[in-house]
Amino acid sequence: MLWDFLFSLNIHPDKFIEYLKVILIALLMANVLLAASRKFINIRWRKLLVQLNILLAYLSTIFSFTVLARMDRYCREIVVIPFYSIYEMLIFEDFTFFIGVILNVLMFVPVGVCCKNLIKNKYVMFVVSVALSLFIEINQFVFRRGVFEIDDVICNTIGALIGYNISSVIGGIKND
Repeated sequence: MLWDFLFSLNIHPDKFIEYLKVILIALLMANVLLAASRKFINIRWRKLLVQLNILLAYLSTIFSFTVLARMDRYCREIVVIPFYSIYEMLIFEDFTFFIGVILNVLMFVPVGVCCKNLIKNKYVMFVVSVALSLFIEINQFVFRRGVFEIDDVICNTIGALIGYNISSVIGGIKND
């Protein structure tokens, strides 16, 4: 069942497991370093380091799913027409494009939540989310592991900003 799901996402299960092992080893090392440095770092910095650790683990997982673990494509492809996925969905009445749009938004919501305490300015958060999404899309193009789509950048950015705003609202409620 899991392998069928991974293949449906164009992800080679064996490659994904190898990258997952690397991510877990990196997390283990980061946590050991955090535990060893707890005497030297105050509580606020520890919380920020833990959030950074979670963010890096999540970004590594996203990168593994979207670039590293995918199977090679036979050619490189770029789609720079904004909202082309929505256009395709309406023209072909194929709602798998809609699912892709929703998943691209949801994929970056945790990034925005994790970045709330690390990045205080919404404009900086916008720039960081665009840069992270472009990094993934450029790597998909360069390594022929997916299609470079401007829609993905737009959806990922929207998702990160939604997560950032959710975290702001929750933080505002906790402070009241």
